Amino acid sequence: MLTKPCKLQDPVMVQKIVDEYFTERKEQEEVRELKNGDKRVYRTPPSIYGLASKLGISRATFYDYTDGSNNENEAYNKEIIDILIDARERIINELSEGVLLGYWNDKVASAMLVKYGEIGSTEGNGTLTINIQSKESWAE
Repeated sequence: MLTKPCKLQDPVMVQKIVDEYFTERKEQEEVRELKNGDKRVYRTPPSIYGLASKLGISRATFYDYTDGSNNENEAYNKEIIDILIDARERIINELSEGVLLGYWNDKVASAMLVKYGEIGSTEGNGTLTINIQSKESWAE
């Protein structure tokens, strides 16, 4: 039995807010030209916290909707659950794509992907270790 009322009730409004979140981030993207002529894209990485804030809910509430345990609970709207799960997948996809395109730091994005359960293991002591191997000369 659900003890607290759900904060998200209208699937159309939830979809609109989710779409706005991704659109606003894209619109805030900056393209800067470096001294060597290369162009660099600057954009804020997507996050569960950012999306949850835009929706007016906490991260814990977002995870309650998307962890799969409430799919059969009638108090949770199945359409809203599907919208939020799709939004989580969009965040994961955009993080992965952004690392490949060099939009943001791969270490930060990797840590976020581990947190979202996309890479690594959630079991163990909760420690993420990233080993970076490099050579003395950048040209080698």
